[in-house]
Amino acid sequence: MSNEMKAQFEALKRDTRYGAPKAAWVKETRAALLSDISQNKKTAHTAQPSWSVSFSYLFPQSMLAPVRSLAVVALVIGLAVGGWLTSVSASTNSLPGDLLYGVKLASEKTQLTVAKVTGNKESAVQISLKSASNRASEIKQIAKKQPKEVQKVKESLEKNLSDAAEDVADMRQTDVTKAAALAKEMTETTAVISGNLRDAAKEVEKTEEGNEEATKEIVEASKTVEDAEIEAIGVVVEGNPEEAKELIAKKTESLLGENEEAKLELEQLEKSLEEKKTASEEGEETATEESIVVEEVLATSTVPEVVSTTTPAGEMEEGVIEKLEETSKIAKDQTLQIDEGAKETLILSEDQQLQEAVEKLKQLGDIKEETQEAIGELKEQLNIEPEQPPVEEESPQEPTEEPVVEEEPVQTEAPEAIAEIEETVSE
Repeated sequence: MSNEMKAQFEALKRDTRYGAPKAAWVKETRAALLSDISQNKKTAHTAQPSWSVSFSYLFPQSMLAPVRSLAVVALVIGLAVGGWLTSVSASTNSLPGDLLYGVKLASEKTQLTVAKVTGNKESAVQISLKSASNRASEIKQIAKKQPKEVQKVKESLEKNLSDAAEDVADMRQTDVTKAAALAKEMTETTAVISGNLRDAAKEVEKTEEGNEEATKEIVEASKTVEDAEIEAIGVVVEGNPEEAKELIAKKTESLLGENEEAKLELEQLEKSLEEKKTASEEGEETATEESIVVEEVLATSTVPEVVSTTTPAGEMEEGVIEKLEETSKIAKDQTLQIDEGAKETLILSEDQQLQEAVEKLKQLGDIKEETQEAIGELKEQLNIEPEQPPVEEESPQEPTEEPVVEEEPVQTEAPEAIAEIEETVSE
């Protein structure tokens, strides 16, 4: 209490003009004042903050009730989305057959759908290319252990590339520069995909089952990827000719590198074919000499003739070697065509005839595919031969196990004839 107020109270106590207050009234008034002061202190401690009071005036309870319900729903959705995002993150490295592989595909499809709905072509192309890259990586990983799954993944890869190409084509109609930038990104991605598919093809060759079908699927996928890459280079030609020249040179160099690998494969296959041919010729000479001896022995023998239908181990079927030699020659000529075509492509590019150079790249891609098919045929035919001897060893034993009653005398005398032939041959 201030000194001034105290002085006023003292003055009132000394003022007797209105008479002195009764003692009972003073006591009651004093008690009432003390009670009010005590009550005011409690109210001051429990009073709401000013901001809370203001908030309650602005947003009454009737308005806050539905907001609380929305907040609860938002919390539930947030938890659900959080769980979904966790599953998506965990599915990143999943492969066909894994539990979370479906989540991985669904996530990619959702991202692509959102990009298309919002009209973001650039994002849609990038998502499709990323998905295609994922499929190629999956093929590389499952080619050896799960060759039968290759077809489904390959179809998905082709769909991803098709989606990307369509979006680039749409953007090409409105903004050639942006389309060229996306097309360049597409050529970079397809180059990586092609490398993964080549590795996958090598892995499939090591498998015992599913080899032929899986190899076919990978070859088809490789052709699709290469066509998409060359088409993308054509888009870059329109929007950025200088970058297109670099891409043409890079693609030509890649074709030449693959062509050199094809030449080495053909050299090895030609050596193997020559060995088969030599073995076949030696087998024919040996068979002719033995046939003469057998005829001489049987001419003086009373034992019925035993005809052997067994093919010598090194001998191939009649006409097969000639066919393989022709296939090898065609493939070798095709590698020379690729070398010459690559030179022509570079010359066209230097002369600023970029569209013509792109068309030449397409032709070289077709020739390369034919060469790979020829090499695949040679591998298939030459790889069958080493598996024949074990089968041939078992086949002569089968007739002796069959209980043929009518030829029992012939079977008992046949060993004597064979022993007689072997003795004559050794002499």
